[in-house]
Amino acid sequence: MNKLYSQKNTKKQLIQLNKGIEAGLNYFYEKFYPYFYLRSNRATQDTCIATSITHEAFLRLWLYRENIHSEEDLLHFLKMQIKKAIHIFYSNPRSRFHRSLLQLDSIENYQEFLAGYEEDDDAHEDLVYLDKLDNEKQHQLDKLNKVLPFLNLEPTIHQTQSSVQLQL
Repeated sequence: MNKLYSQKNTKKQLIQLNKGIEAGLNYFYEKFYPYFYLRSNRATQDTCIATSITHEAFLRLWLYRENIHSEEDLLHFLKMQIKKAIHIFYSNPRSRFHRSLLQLDSIENYQEFLAGYEEDDDAHEDLVYLDKLDNEKQHQLDKLNKVLPFLNLEPTIHQTQSSVQLQL
């Protein structure tokens, strides 16, 4: 009986949402906000960003409310909005700086950690890679040396032909 009442109430609230009555949005906001907030917070590790992502998803739900015809559509729409926002958060170059600060905040005493870290000026060169590169360069040079004698013969043939024509 309680489940049937819940389904009828959900359908009623969905109709209100479609008509533009804010009580419908409020119903779904109260019902699904904690779930989507936890999802975005788990993905971003930042409460402020998670709140913004979740609020924006519900704002978009309000804007596209005419396209929602069932609770499954509503859930799918919100999931896709959250997923896209999280993807944008991790792919947007402007948020990289913010994410790097968050990563530093998660390190205990990160100021001391950074102060004690000194980068080596002398870069370690990979000797195996350098040997491989030298071998490749030597192989290319050998190829070039094999081709060069043939390149030198060709201009001399033209020169001898032109000199023969001049003598005639």
